[in-house]
Amino acid sequence: ASKKMGVEILILLSFVVVSSEGRRFLTKNGKPRKDENEIEIRFVNPYNEPREIVWLNPNGEQVHMGMLSERYGETTVNTYVGHAFGWKIPFSTRSNTCEKEGDNECHLNALEGKIQILPRMKSPYYLGNDVETGPAPKHESNEPFLARFVNKSSKRTMRLVRENGTQVKELAPGEDISEVSVHRGEGLDWLEGDEILYRSVVEFFGQDIHSFLDETYTALCSDATSASDSIRNFTYFDAIENRNVYIQVLNEVPLIVLARNWSSSDQCQGLENLALQTGLSAAQVFAQRAIVADRRALSANLYWNESYPNALTNTLIRRAFDFTKQLRGYNIVPGPFQEPLNYIQYSYAQEYRPHCDGVSVRKPYARGGRVATLLHYCQAATRGGATVFPKLNLKVQPSPNDAVLFTYKQDDNYMDDGNTLHTGCLVRNGTKSVVTMWMRESISSEEPWSDFLS
Repeated sequence: ASKKMGVEILILLSFVVVSSEGRRFLTKNGKPRKDENEIEIRFVNPYNEPREIVWLNPNGEQVHMGMLSERYGETTVNTYVGHAFGWKIPFSTRSNTCEKEGDNECHLNALEGKIQILPRMKSPYYLGNDVETGPAPKHESNEPFLARFVNKSSKRTMRLVRENGTQVKELAPGEDISEVSVHRGEGLDWLEGDEILYRSVVEFFGQDIHSFLDETYTALCSDATSASDSIRNFTYFDAIENRNVYIQVLNEVPLIVLARNWSSSDQCQGLENLALQTGLSAAQVFAQRAIVADRRALSANLYWNESYPNALTNTLIRRAFDFTKQLRGYNIVPGPFQEPLNYIQYSYAQEYRPHCDGVSVRKPYARGGRVATLLHYCQAATRGGATVFPKLNLKVQPSPNDAVLFTYKQDDNYMDDGNTLHTGCLVRNGTKSVVTMWMRESISSEEPWSDFLS
């Protein structure tokens, strides 16, 4: 025990928590460190309750780093690229709302979220937001280096396999392998039997620890988990197309519905043609680096057509807005001032890891922000490619031409508290293509979507 304590004390010496004045981390002679992997990050708490910041050490243990007071409490940490941090509601606060003993949400170590420190990560970092980074250097090394891969599942034996199908090693729960030669941009797959459950992507030179964690979304995305049943069904009359659409309600609050045969094959082919004319490029998360593990796909933006009022894009946007207004009563108006449609194509092992489309914390709606998302499924993967909502334990497995609508502004004018966090699961066979439509309230040609941040 004393040896372990000594190691943790030594590790903690590599961190310095400083005041909001942001002092540099100094060596013993008082000169600034020149380690290019050292980085200073200011953590800011946007929530209405305090949050505890913890460092996740290489063994997955939580090491307390500080407390952030409610509403923009902050602390600054000097750390290193590749280190992981998490945050959680302090147990003393959380235990007051526990419904029953043993509730996972009330577990002492239950994390609300976590991030990995990335090269050029921007500071401050607001808990719960996407990590943003500065521009990549002009010449980031593509030289091979050695990395360690760890199977952190408690129950799954996983095969670590390169993209060309060569098996590196079969790893039992808790087992790891060191000195695996990798290079920037390479992906190594974690398979259970013949089913890929996760792809470790080498995002930058020197990223030398990769893990399979068997998270909630991974289990939901697996073939072993069936699609969720609807809780009620109804028929919606589409006045624009003069036809009925069969609707399956999967969740009431927040509202999540599956619309069967929402689009026709001809409409989807038209959208694909427009995307190909525009040109597909690597899908990016705003302000992220060149290689992004969290979102791997090709995409193109499709815009409102101001020259032809009845153009395909315009018709689909109007239909979606009418549908959403009827179900939720939002003050949403279609037009060129709304965000463009985003056509996304996923092939084998591509995915979009857990994320929220709008503000995902319980706070009042900010005018001009997103309130809903509609996903048109033009192609569905023959295996994999579902959409899952981990906090709701919900899995949606659409067929071609279906659509999924989920809304995140609630009746009390507050935003959903993270329940619309969702994942576009790994494609295991075939191709998946979706057209994403985001809807915003209270915007116009005088105040278009680009004037607002959320």
